[in-house]
Amino acid sequence: MIENIKNMLSFMRFTVSMSGSFIAVLAYLLTNQLDFRFFIVMLGSFFACTVIYSYNNLTDKKEDSINRKQTNTITKNNFSHFLIFLFLFLSLIFQYILSTRAMIFSIIFIALGILYSFFRLKKYLLIKNIYTGFGMIPMFLSGTINQPFDQLLINYSLFFAIFITVGSIVSDLRDYKGDKASNFNTIPVYFGYDNAKKITYSSISALSLVILYLNILKLLPLIIFMPLTIYFIYTDKPKRAHLSGGISIIILLVYLIIFSL
Repeated sequence: MIENIKNMLSFMRFTVSMSGSFIAVLAYLLTNQLDFRFFIVMLGSFFACTVIYSYNNLTDKKEDSINRKQTNTITKNNFSHFLIFLFLFLSLIFQYILSTRAMIFSIIFIALGILYSFFRLKKYLLIKNIYTGFGMIPMFLSGTINQPFDQLLINYSLFFAIFITVGSIVSDLRDYKGDKASNFNTIPVYFGYDNAKKITYSSISALSLVILYLNILKLLPLIIFMPLTIYFIYTDKPKRAHLSGGISIIILLVYLIIFSL
């Protein structure tokens, strides 16, 4: 029983899906008053992410067996397709409760994610990173529900798109061995591991300056973790660097909830 639960959570990529859903939740907290919709946004965006990452499990079996030393057993049978459709149904139901606009942006997000895995865009240099980051913009916008588009909303959207793009480079550092064995032209594979580290240092530093330059005070908690992320990359600990970035999002989430009370 416990093993089945572990397999299910792994197939859903529960932690990654939760992290992805935080982008929509952050958008909600940045643009709306805190109320019961907070939980609907989280559930709708979480299941939207599980659709993408579950499908990605089916298409990335080879490199996952190298990077994670195992392949999820659910991917070996047709039950996986039923689960993906179930996650899709749940996501659209929750998004529809929020607004038609939220549902449309969620559909766009899911479609982009499916196309990413189906066409194996991870194999193409830079496209994978840009696609991963800017493909999250529809997820972010779904969390704004019906808020009008203005310059601040655009700034938030672009910032998180770049933030996630940088995070995808950190993921490439973490998955360097598997990607190289699978002949995927990621930034570390093509430019070299050390050069990819330098690109990441520069990108994270630039993000810190953007927060300060645009005076986006609500995002200041992210700056606290950026030096720590750089340190982990410098000491060749990309897994911890990736975790540090994830924790910074959680801290920002808590900060915004407190700020909204």
